Amino acid sequence: KAQVKIERHNLFKAELAVEESERKRRVDEFLSQNEVKQRVIFGSGFQGYLYDVIEGKPVYVGFQNDRGAEDVGAWAVRPGGNLGINLTGAGLRLAVWDDGGTLESHQEFGGRVTNAIDLPPGSSGFHSTHVSGTIAASGVDAEARGMAPNANIVVYSSIDDIAELSNELTTNPNSMILSNHSYGSYAGWEFINGEWTWFGDDDVDPTEDWKFGYYLGITSNFDELMYNSPNYLTVFSAGNHREGVGDGSKPADGPFDSLNPFASNKNGVTVGAVLKLVDGLQYNRSEQVAISNFSSY
Repeated sequence: KAQVKIERHNLFKAELAVEESERKRRVDEFLSQNEVKQRVIFGSGFQGYLYDVIEGKPVYVGFQNDRGAEDVGAWAVRPGGNLGINLTGAGLRLAVWDDGGTLESHQEFGGRVTNAIDLPPGSSGFHSTHVSGTIAASGVDAEARGMAPNANIVVYSSIDDIAELSNELTTNPNSMILSNHSYGSYAGWEFINGEWTWFGDDDVDPTEDWKFGYYLGITSNFDELMYNSPNYLTVFSAGNHREGVGDGSKPADGPFDSLNPFASNKNGVTVGAVLKLVDGLQYNRSEQVAISNFSSY
């Protein structure tokens, strides 16, 4: 294994503490000057929160659903699979940053999930539970079996993602190898409460959201953490912006250059969505796979 750059990690943590303090100051200042809340829950259940303020403009982050089980060929590496390597995720420490805690008592986890954030009694995030299950559900319900059914998962809220991740990588440098982030900044057109809402900035570009493909400080921070920990990988969702047709007042999102800044890092993996294979079929050739009509790329 490549060596973790602990000294570089520690220097970065010191810089990050200053940067994060400044980011939170910008958010607090914006909230105090505007009649908005940091966490927003719209009538349709659409959730998001104010993550940063850049040149006076708010940047909101929302959570992205994977729209069903992916046809990734995980069966081939599981016990009994045709590759004969019998992988289950046993012994792995994986991390999920999402909308809140995962339901630890769920029948599919069997004590393998730990929430690293304080939660009110009986509180858990539906989206983070769903994501954790996609990764590591044991298969009590065979239809719910995850990609790594014996892996252990630690769950955080995405609000302080980069600082918590930095701490994880220095505290657990050898066992922390992968984290999942199914969220990203709102960009372009979003369908909220039955109508299209534009999250771009007309002062920058009246026809296309400047955030698409943009390499923000947060993007650079994720790349820095992966550079400092060569055995660690971050996985982000690509988002669903190609379905952002809008209300006709501005061009639709896409079809290309539709990744939000969180998904634009260089050292990690960004995962899009393909159409589900016909029931009963297993992947065996590329011609079976077609990109979905909503996945960003």
